[in-house]
Amino acid sequence: MLVREIKGLKFPDESVTRFFFKERLFEKPGRALELGCGNGNNLSLFYQYGYDVTGIDINETSVLHANENTAAIKGGYHLENEFRFSCEDMTEYVRDFKGEPVDILLMPSSLYYLPYNAIRQMLLDIKGNGLTKPGTKMFFRMRDLDDYRFGKGRKVGTNSFVLDIKETNEEGRTITFFSKAEFLAMLESVFRFRSHNVIKSRVENQQIGKIVDNSDIIFSGERDHG
Repeated sequence: MLVREIKGLKFPDESVTRFFFKERLFEKPGRALELGCGNGNNLSLFYQYGYDVTGIDINETSVLHANENTAAIKGGYHLENEFRFSCEDMTEYVRDFKGEPVDILLMPSSLYYLPYNAIRQMLLDIKGNGLTKPGTKMFFRMRDLDDYRFGKGRKVGTNSFVLDIKETNEEGRTITFFSKAEFLAMLESVFRFRSHNVIKSRVENQQIGKIVDNSDIIFSGERDHG
């Protein structure tokens, strides 16, 4: 499949790509789930290395593109591993989950669109409903307090704002912001990790005529018992 034929984003997120190769996830394919998968650009990397992939997103067009893109890869290269992209609310999917735990859980840029208390509940549901297991690799990308968007809108909770700006195409969206220490503390109040890495990423990005300072927290870790 040529890059120009891909519908939607063309490549995986750079931080997801680094996570995949630094953790050597290509060595032992398993089952990967992304909550907030968009057009499947991140899961495409996992799929092409033999993973069975599941993607959940609330945007119907994005899910349609994810299924079409992945079907083209599967058919074009005669792959036998499975894929499923579904248009669902990710909080409801996690709350009602009854399947087998996954080996990889990705939330690169989706969890921060929930209010603070809903983020904590989401993490509790991920643990309590058997979505992950000891050994599951988990990846999160969150907005940092230094991000351009912080404070630009109506405050609706702990570091949560309904944005009133147009330049990032997120007007009316709720975003919750964390410091590295705060997000790590929230994660560790729910999960135990055998190992983890947490870094701050800061990059300038041009959006609708403005230079926007994107400041993110990138967490990756392997879940332990408990």
